[in-house]
Amino acid sequence: MVTIYCIRAFQVFDTIEAFWPQGGGPNKSAYVMMLAIFEKGVQQNLIGIGSAITMLFLIFVMALTLIQRWLVERKVHCG
Repeated sequence: MVTIYCIRAFQVFDTIEAFWPQGGGPNKSAYVMMLAIFEKGVQQNLIGIGSAITMLFLIFVMALTLIQRWLVERKVHCG
């Protein structure tokens, strides 16, 4: 459940894009990772940088998922 909430927290791109179409609000105060992927990969046509940010995000989510699974498994076997 924690993993799903964390992934959803990173997917607030549409809300930020709706409120600040210029990208990220005043002084980029609402700049999120998904907005960075969109700006680099689509708007600036830097597909390599956009895909690199995406891979970092994937590694982060996978690490978070593995840690959560390890903690849940540990709790089930210890309790």
